[in-house]
Amino acid sequence: MSKFTGPLRLEHLDADWKRWKLLEPLVWEIDTLGSGKEIVVEAGFIFDGATTPRLIWAVLPPTGAYMRAAGLHDRCLEWLKAGTPNPYAPTRRKADRQFLLAMKACGVSFLVRWAMYLGVRAYAIWRGR
Repeated sequence: MSKFTGPLRLEHLDADWKRWKLLEPLVWEIDTLGSGKEIVVEAGFIFDGATTPRLIWAVLPPTGAYMRAAGLHDRCLEWLKAGTPNPYAPTRRKADRQFLLAMKACGVSFLVRWAMYLGVRAYAIWRGR
């Protein structure tokens, strides 16, 4: 099963707790430990946590057990926008799928992870991605 390796070390960058910087690389190992398949988000990467509408922050705030998954997803989307996708997330749909798998690995409940996954898929479809 896929999993994150190493700790999550972050620094918040603003008073609203909307921007976070990775202090150490975030490593998502795909399939089994030692498979050689991984997505590495570099130290120094800045992201906004889970990009949820402010209206639902009481239920799904930007921070939570899904922080690692959100950082992974945001970086995969940035690589896609730059035209340099990660081989394990070469499309928006596959990046969203890694987000879902990463949330499961982080222990995010079934309902929360599927609500967030369906939210990112709906947004992608709405934006034509």
